[in-house]
Amino acid sequence: MAKFYTGIGAKRSPKFILLKMKRISRKLDRKGYTLRSGAAKGADSYFESGSSRKEIFLPFKGFNDNKSKLYDIDDEYFKISNLYAKDFEKETYEEQCFIARDTQQVINNGIKSDFVICWTRDNATNANYKRKRTGGTWYAIALASYLDIPVINLRSFFK
Repeated sequence: MAKFYTGIGAKRSPKFILLKMKRISRKLDRKGYTLRSGAAKGADSYFESGSSRKEIFLPFKGFNDNKSKLYDIDDEYFKISNLYAKDFEKETYEEQCFIARDTQQVINNGIKSDFVICWTRDNATNANYKRKRTGGTWYAIALASYLDIPVINLRSFFK
C-alpha cells in the first residue's frame, strides 16, 4: 500500500529547520513514503531535495523553474478548494491555482496524505489559526485538519 506525506512550510523557515526537513524527507523516503509538495522556495524545496519519491504539484508549468510535469490541475481540485477555502471564488485565477495545487498536496486521486509535516511561525496545526500569520501554508494545514489528517508542525519541537 502506498504511503504519502505532505511536506510544506514557510519560505522563510529558519535554516536549521530547512536542514531538518531535508533529513526528515530522506528518512521518510527510506521508509517508503512518497512526498507531496509544491515547489515553493524554502520548506518545499528542502523537503524535495531529500526525497527520491515525490509528487511535486505546480500551480502552473515551470513554477520556480521546477521540472515537474504535475501542473495541469484537474477541475476536481478547484471544486474541493471551493468547498474548504473561504472566499475561494473571490480569489484571482492565479491564486485559485495555488490553492488547488495545495489541495493536491493533501489529497490526490482520492488518496489522502497520511500526515502533513510543516513549519510555520505561529505553530499552526489546524484551521483555527489565522491565515495572515500562517502564510500560504495555511490552506493545506486547514484542509488536512478538515480531513482528519494529522499535522505535525516542527515549530512545536524546535523553537
